[in-house]
Amino acid sequence: MIYCFLSKDLENRNLTLKIKYPRPSLTNMAKPFLKWAGGKRQLLPDIMERLPADVRECKKYIEPFVGAGAVLFHLLESEEFRNLKEYHIIDVNIELILCYEAIKEDAALVYSELEKLMFSYPKTHEERADRSISGSYYDIRAKWNQNIVSRLNELKPASRAIRVAQTIFLNRTCFNGLYRVNKQGEFNVPIGRYKKVSFPTERMLKEVQIALQDVQIHLGSFEKCEDLADENTFLYFDPPYRPISKTASFTSYTKDGFDEQDLKNLFDLYYRLNEKHCLLMMSNSGRGGTPDEDYIEAMFHQFDVDEVKATRAINSKGNSRGAVNEIIVKNALSNKEIISYLNGLMVPGERYTARQLSELLVNGIVLSPIDQRPMPSDGKNSPRYHRMVKNAIRCSPDYPNHPSKVWEHLRIEEEKSDDGELICYLETKNISNDDKFEVILDDKTKILFGRGRIDDWCVYVENNGTRSAPKDVEYFSYLKKLGLSIGNQRVYSEFCEIWEKVTMEPDKSIKPIIRDLVSEHPEEFKLNSEKWYSVLYMTMVSEENYKNTKLGKRLKRLGVYQLLIEGSSANEAANWSRGKRWREIASVCEKHGF
Repeated sequence: MIYCFLSKDLENRNLTLKIKYPRPSLTNMAKPFLKWAGGKRQLLPDIMERLPADVRECKKYIEPFVGAGAVLFHLLESEEFRNLKEYHIIDVNIELILCYEAIKEDAALVYSELEKLMFSYPKTHEERADRSISGSYYDIRAKWNQNIVSRLNELKPASRAIRVAQTIFLNRTCFNGLYRVNKQGEFNVPIGRYKKVSFPTERMLKEVQIALQDVQIHLGSFEKCEDLADENTFLYFDPPYRPISKTASFTSYTKDGFDEQDLKNLFDLYYRLNEKHCLLMMSNSGRGGTPDEDYIEAMFHQFDVDEVKATRAINSKGNSRGAVNEIIVKNALSNKEIISYLNGLMVPGERYTARQLSELLVNGIVLSPIDQRPMPSDGKNSPRYHRMVKNAIRCSPDYPNHPSKVWEHLRIEEEKSDDGELICYLETKNISNDDKFEVILDDKTKILFGRGRIDDWCVYVENNGTRSAPKDVEYFSYLKKLGLSIGNQRVYSEFCEIWEKVTMEPDKSIKPIIRDLVSEHPEEFKLNSEKWYSVLYMTMVSEENYKNTKLGKRLKRLGVYQLLIEGSSANEAANWSRGKRWREIASVCEKHGF
C-alpha cells in the first residue's frame, strides 16, 4: 500500500501530490544492490552477535564507509532496532553516493535505463568483450569513463539515471564485481566471465528506495561523522582493508585511495568518538601473511578486538578465495559477552536484580584497567551498564520472545523486586566432585574455573558468596612482597616448579605440591601464598586452553621473570606485553630459555 497526501499551494492555486512509501515488510527486505569488495552479507551473523548490548537504546546510526550497505539494510529492516530514528551514510566515492541518491529519488527511472543496457548486452562472452560492438562491456565502460562525475548536482535526473544504470551494469558484469579506478578516476576493471549475469530487479531497487527514505546521504570523508555523532549514536566502520598479502595494496575505490595515514587518522577519530561515549564497531583485515600481520590489533589494542573468519569472494586467483581472518574492533560488550561474564560471576541459586548484576559485572569484569578504559560506561551506577545487563537478560529462555538460548541456566522469578526490577538466578548444577577442579583454602575461600568471556577456563576467587576474577597485577604484587621476605630467586624457583606441571588438563596432584612449597613460608604468608600460587597455576592452565594460542603459559612465566629477576614493578610486568605482536613476545621468551 502506498499512502498519498495532497498539499495545496494557496498562492499559485496548485495541488501537489506527495507520496509516502511504507517501510517494507520483513519478507520483502531491502538488500544491497551492488557487489562490493569486502561486502558484509556473509559476515552479518558475526557482526550482529557482537553488537553492543545497549545498541537498541541508541537513536542514531552512522556508517562512514557505506559500500554496498549490508549492515545498514539489516538494521533498517530489523524489528530489534526500531529505536533507531536517524540514519546517516557517508562515503567519499562520488559515484557510489550518486547511486544511493538516484535510487532514493526514483528507482523506477534508474531501472528503466538499466533495463536498456541489459537487453542490449550481447549473448556470448566473445561479443561482450568486443570493443567494437555497441552495448558490449568495454563499450559501456568507455562511455562511463568519458563522463566522470566531479559534482553531485551536475547531472539532471535523466542523465543521472543513465549514469547510475551504467555503474550498476559495470558492477554486475566486471571481474568479480570489483570497483577500482585509476588516478584519473577511470574505471579499469576487466570484464568478468559469467555464464549468467545477475542484475537487480525493479522490485529490488524499489525496496531499496523505500528503505532509503529514512536515510540521510552524505558525500565526504569518514571524518564527517564526528560532527553528526553524539552519545546516543552507534557507528559501524568498514574502511578499505589493510593488505593481507605481500602483493596486495590498499584498495582503490576512489582516485585518491586509502593509505596508512588515512588508517592512523581513522584510529584518532575512533578514539575521539569513544571519549564522546559513542558505541563503535569496525571491521578490518586480520592476520594474513605480511611481516607486520598484527598491525591493526596492535594499533587498536586498547579496544576489544575479536577475530572472525570471513568468506572472501574477490581475489585474482580462484583458489585463493575462501575463509580469511578478519577482525572486529569494538568499544562495548555484547549481550553474549555479558552473559558469559555473569555466568562466571553469579553464584548459582542466589537471587539478583538487574542492578545488582550490573554492579557485579563492573566490579568483577574480566578485563584489565586498560581494557576497561575505552568502555563507554562510567562505573557500577552507570545507566549504560544497567541497560546492557537488562538487554542481556532478555536472552533468557524464560523471557518472552527471547532471541536465543545462550543463557540456558538463567531463570527469572515471577515476582519482581520492590522497585519493579526483574529478579533472576542461575540454576544450581549437580557436578560430581570428580569432574571439577577447585582449591578450597583453610578460610573457606574457593579458587575455581568458571565460564568466562571467551571460554570455560576463566579463574575466579569465591569468598562469602561473591566471586571476583583476579588480575595479573594482584598476584604479581603479592609475589613481589613475598620475594622481599624469602628472596626473589626462591619465589621464582617455586613458580617454575608449578609452571612445569601446567598442561591443558588440571592436575589434582598440584594441590599437595603447592601446600608443600608454602609450608616453609613464614606463617603470615602461608595462606596467601597457597591462594596466589593456586591462582597462578589455574590461570596458566587457562592460557594453555585459549583458542589458537601461540604463547600459552610462557606469557605468565615471562611476566614473573621480569618481575622477580629483572626487577620490573608489578604494573610493568602485568602490562608489558600489551600491544606487542606474539612473535616479538615469543622471541623474548626464547631468549630466556622458555
